[in-house]
Formats: sequence, C-alpha cells, structure tokens
Amino acid sequence: MASAAYERRNARARAEGYRSDYDRRIHDNGRIPPSLPPLAGEDRSKAAGHRGYAALIQAVSPEDLVTVSGYSRNPKGQYDWVEVTVTAEDGSERVFRLRGYQLTTEYSTGLFNAATQVGAVMSPAPSLDIFNFMDDVDLEVDYDYEEDYEE
Repeated sequence: MASAAYERRNARARAEGYRSDYDRRIHDNGRIPPSLPPLAGEDRSKAAGHRGYAALIQAVSPEDLVTVSGYSRNPKGQYDWVEVTVTAEDGSERVFRLRGYQLTTEYSTGLFNAATQVGAVMSPAPSLDIFNFMDDVDLEVDYDYEEDYEE
C-alpha cells in the first residue's frame, strides 16, 4: 500500500500533465514540459534520485577524491541537500546529491568509513562553510611574524 505522501506527489504530477511523480522528476522536476523527452544519462539519474547515498558508496574506488561540492540550506540553517563529487584518478567526475536522512551523522560516518576502507581520499576542501565564514571575516590581520622568532 502506497503512503499518503506518495499518492499526493503522484496526484500533483498528474495534475501537471505527467504520468507520475517519477515522470515529473525525470523531466527535470517539472522544468521540462511533459510533451518533451525527459533527461538522459547522468542528468536523468540525478533527477530520478538514483544518484544518492547507496550509489555514492558503490561508486567510490581506490585513489578517488571525494569532496563536498555544493549544498543548499533552508531558512533555519539546516541542510536541504549536499552534493558530493567523486573525482577519479583519470580526472573524470561523478556528482551525487544527498538529502534528508542521508545527511545525518550516521550516514556521514558511514560514507567516510566506506570511502577510506577502499582507499579513497575524503576531503572537506573546499569546505563551503569555511569559505562562507571567511567571507565575513576581515583577513587583514596586522601580525608581526618576526616577534615570534626572536631569540
């Protein structure tokens, strides 16, 4: 039996002319009219929600670099979603979007453990939160470096 939320999403999508909520999502979450072809390839996977946590865990290989590449916060300051980029040794990139429960400490720890177990490198850089903080800070500090090294 389908949940009430699932039924509401499908009803909304059908009211907009899509066959289902899935059809609406693969039409770039309603930005592509239902009469036009849906997204394809990587874009379709992301829009359909198939590029989340489980796919990310499976995609990480030895020597990959895993970084946080984007995010969105709601008015309360909570994360709506976080994008994680996996950069392979050959320079190719795959982007995964994590949402909701996938942003909990439990899932973050699981991602870190899974990535490091296979030999990938987890990097918080560029840490978008640090850059946002730094934008608000006056970095021109008058500091006498020679004073610290006087004998």
